[in-house]
Amino acid sequence: MTKARILTALIAILTFMSSEATTFEADGIWYTITSEQTVCLVIEPSGSGSGASFVIRKTYEGDIVIPETVTYGGTTYTVTAVEDGTFKESPKLTSVFIPATVTALGESPFSACSKLNTITVAPENPAYTIVDGVLYDKAVTTLLACPGTKAGAIAIPSTVTTIATAAFHGCASITSVDIPQAVNEIGARAFYGCKKLTSVVVPEGVPCVKDSVFYSCSSMTSVTLPQTITSIGVNAFYHCNLLKTVTLPDAVEEIHERAFNLCYSMTTVTTPANLKRIDYRAFDNCSKLKGFNIPASLTLLDSLAFCGCSEMRRIDVAEGNAVYSSIDGVLFNKDMTTLLCCPAGKIGDYVVPESVTTIGDYGFYYCRLLQSLTLPLSLKAIGNHAFRFCSALKTIALPPNLETIAHDAFSQCPNIKSFLCYAPSVPDIVSSTFNANNYNVPLYVPYAALDGYQNATYWRNFANILPISSEVVAGILGDANGDGEVTITDVTVTVNAIIKQEHNQFKWQLADMNFDGAITIADITCIVSAVMGE
Repeated sequence: MTKARILTALIAILTFMSSEATTFEADGIWYTITSEQTVCLVIEPSGSGSGASFVIRKTYEGDIVIPETVTYGGTTYTVTAVEDGTFKESPKLTSVFIPATVTALGESPFSACSKLNTITVAPENPAYTIVDGVLYDKAVTTLLACPGTKAGAIAIPSTVTTIATAAFHGCASITSVDIPQAVNEIGARAFYGCKKLTSVVVPEGVPCVKDSVFYSCSSMTSVTLPQTITSIGVNAFYHCNLLKTVTLPDAVEEIHERAFNLCYSMTTVTTPANLKRIDYRAFDNCSKLKGFNIPASLTLLDSLAFCGCSEMRRIDVAEGNAVYSSIDGVLFNKDMTTLLCCPAGKIGDYVVPESVTTIGDYGFYYCRLLQSLTLPLSLKAIGNHAFRFCSALKTIALPPNLETIAHDAFSQCPNIKSFLCYAPSVPDIVSSTFNANNYNVPLYVPYAALDGYQNATYWRNFANILPISSEVVAGILGDANGDGEVTITDVTVTVNAIIKQEHNQFKWQLADMNFDGAITIADITCIVSAVMGE
């Protein structure tokens, strides 16, 4: 090919590309040239706020009549399509006429157009039709869009198999939708913001509840799900705040992020027998949920799955679960070495089992009714946000073998009056382990370790670092079993703890008679003396 021909070809390509990218306005509607004969209707090009970096999105208003043809630069083009998102979230759009030539409207063409009264389609249009004011494909198998002002009950034709993405998004006044049994797909955000929708029966054949399908359906009191459902999508029932009970079919294997977030009225959830995972904040702020049963099949539970469930008293695990276990309604890993989640509704006092070596991330998050806590001698690590929002705790006694405390462990604990750290070796912490309020209360440590804490990075930020003494220990010194008196039983309990025979119900803080952070024969001698009244 000669240089002249190459140059001619390049010019032709560039000319076409320039033509393809041309955007123009005619009679208040914007178009982009898509070929030598066709254009696509688009949103008005955005501008920037004066002196600001943000983009202002323009939207269409009033009554829009899309023409079959439009002339620009001496050429007449056929209008064949509407670009994705052109009309979405147009709060002042009131009506749209779609001509016979437009056969592509893009996904969710009229999503969140709250003032849209009427969608009209030319009778000869080969792609679309209107039934009872609602937009469908020509064969009436897919429901594409319902005008935002549509109110009352909606009856979907029996031929429909698909409810498209965001089909009813923003239809705040519809009260019920009769979904035919032929429907086997309901798109994401399909009923987003249908604030007066009270109940829905999802037909058999629908395989999943997609993302944000019932987002902010704030009047919904019931939903019936078929046995074909295998997953609950992200934000699926977000802020369905009147939804009280949910029966999840046994086929459901996954509950995704924030699926039931802000379902304030929910009291019970029937757990699927085959459930495998519950994601981040899946039941966040379900403040009336009393308990949850984890089936044997579950293998993944996010640490914040039940965040904000302020009345939850129990999390119980079915026998046979290979990953999790529970005792007294508190969730642990299978071998009981990591405490994963203490329900936020736990009341009063709690003794962490002696097998626990780690308090996991968010382990006691928002346990605002927990008044006292006994941590075991075995504990070595405290995770991120472990005691955040434990607003009733007044003192924390950290055990002798503790090695690390992670980020924000004691944030928003306004009533803590003192920290007692029995570890003779200064545990590792980070700059954000404690906050300014924490540093204002006394820190008590073993006398022999005073210099270590006073000079250690971040620990030295405590305003008062003092030696542990009998005046700051909660309880009766020598009462190793916590029954309120010092007897020979306390000697036995302490001996058993030393020889590793028995640790449960062992109050090591009260057995450490010399406050050195270790339970030894010296402490037993002191307890014996106390029993004898010396």
